[in-house]
Amino acid sequence: MTAVEIASAIQTTVAQYRELYIRANSVFWDAAANGTPENLQTAADARTAMMRFESNPAEYARYRDWDQSGAAGDDPLLARQVRVLHYIFAQGQNDPELIEKISNLIKSLEETYYNFRAEVSGKKLSNNEIDKILDEERDSELRREVWESHKELGMLVAPSIRELARLRNQAAQKLGYPNFHRMSLTLNEIDPDWLYGMLDDLAKRTDAPFRTLKAELDAELSERFHVPVEDL
Repeated sequence: MTAVEIASAIQTTVAQYRELYIRANSVFWDAAANGTPENLQTAADARTAMMRFESNPAEYARYRDWDQSGAAGDDPLLARQVRVLHYIFAQGQNDPELIEKISNLIKSLEETYYNFRAEVSGKKLSNNEIDKILDEERDSELRREVWESHKELGMLVAPSIRELARLRNQAAQKLGYPNFHRMSLTLNEIDPDWLYGMLDDLAKRTDAPFRTLKAELDAELSERFHVPVEDL
């Protein structure tokens, strides 16, 4: 396979993927802005189409082999394109049944996220109204009621999020990764062990200054809302 032939193959793949990518992100925006059943279904269909394209085993094998064999030669741009497509198709290696399950589960989660409204004293509040109350209100009990009502969303989506994590881990394990998180980091060219070590080190280095700033913030909030620091 010559560099010219590889470049031609990349051009075809990217043209196909570009159309799916633009379409998907356009309808994702529509669903987020207006979570009607029609918009959510259109977004789910677009997501499924992208996932099916990324799951193509022949494309995965082709770009993986070109990447691992250095088929792009001394052309760094061509080599980079091959590597990116290799990783895109690697992460997409799901069977059709799993794709349908994941896409439908995401659709269900999006429907809940986009249309959930916290209810306080019989009134449903938008996210903007919640932010305004939490920013301006001084009544601690009202603030607590608004905050806790808003967080009820977590109980609604928790089972589906756990199931989505299970399905994604299942797909990652078929590719030899321990879980989806490590696979996603690796295929986005982030070394998981380096990242975890760096974050642990960052936590150690910032713990003392964080506690100092947190104490200052707690004192300010205690005075502002007339609540003892220990009750914040």
